[in-house]
Amino acid sequence: MSKFTKFLGKNRPSILTFIGVGGLVGTAVMAYKAAEVVQYRLDAAYNLKLSEDPGIAAGEVDDVELTKKEKAWVYIKTLWPTFTLGAVSVAMIVLGNRDHINRRNAAIAAYYISESTLKDYQAAMIEETGEKQTEKIKEKVAEKRMNDVPVTDRTVIISESDAPWICDTATGCYFRMSYEKMRRVLAEANLELFKRDYISVADLYDMFDVEIPPGQDWFLLGWSAKDGDIEYFTTSALREIHGERVPCMVLEYRVKPHYDFDVYG
Repeated sequence: MSKFTKFLGKNRPSILTFIGVGGLVGTAVMAYKAAEVVQYRLDAAYNLKLSEDPGIAAGEVDDVELTKKEKAWVYIKTLWPTFTLGAVSVAMIVLGNRDHINRRNAAIAAYYISESTLKDYQAAMIEETGEKQTEKIKEKVAEKRMNDVPVTDRTVIISESDAPWICDTATGCYFRMSYEKMRRVLAEANLELFKRDYISVADLYDMFDVEIPPGQDWFLLGWSAKDGDIEYFTTSALREIHGERVPCMVLEYRVKPHYDFDVYG
C-alpha cells in the first residue's frame, strides 16, 4: 500500500470533515449566485404563460400568477445542483464525525486491553516467581533506572506539594502528583494521540500541569500513533530528594519519546 493511500486512510475523518465544510461554503456561494437566475426564470415562466394565452386582456395581466407547482418546478430546475452539493457536504461531515467517534471508541478499548494485558503479565510473573521475589526485582530495576536520573535543582520540579514523588525517566524530571491523576492524564494523552496522530512531550506536561525544565526542545520530542499507545510501566523505589529518603514512583515508557514523531511516513 502506498504512503498516500495510508495517509488517506489514517486521516479520513479530517479529510471528510474538511471536504464537507468546503462543500457548505460552496453551497452558500451557489445559492447566492442562483438568486438572480431564479428570478430571471420566474419572469421568463410568467411571460411564457402570458404568451400562451392570447385571450388575456390587457387589464387582466395583473391577475395572472404562476401556480405553486410552476414556481416549485422553476426552483427545482435552478437549485438542484445547490441542494445536491449541500446534501453531499452534510453527509461528508456526518461520516467524518462518525468515523472519528468509532476510532475514538476503538482507542479507548485498545487502551484498556493493553492495560489488562499488562496486569495479566504481572499476575503470571508473580505466580512463577512469587510475589515477594517479583517485588524485589521490580524495586531493583526501578532503583537502577532512577539512580541514572540525577536529583538537581533543574530536574526537581515544583508541583503538588503533598502528593507522592514521581520520577519520569524519559525526561529526567522529578515532580509530585497523585498516581490517580497521572494515570488519568496518560489515558487522556492516548486519546489525544489517537485524534492528532502524534503528541509531544511538551503537550503531555501541559496536560500534567507540570512546568517542564528548560534546556531541551521538548516540543520536538514525542510519540507517533504508529508507535502505538503511550504504554507505560510504574514501579516504586526509595530516593533521596532534598535530603530526605522518600518513596518514588518510577514512570517508564515502552517507546521512548523521539524526534520526527509528527512526520508521517
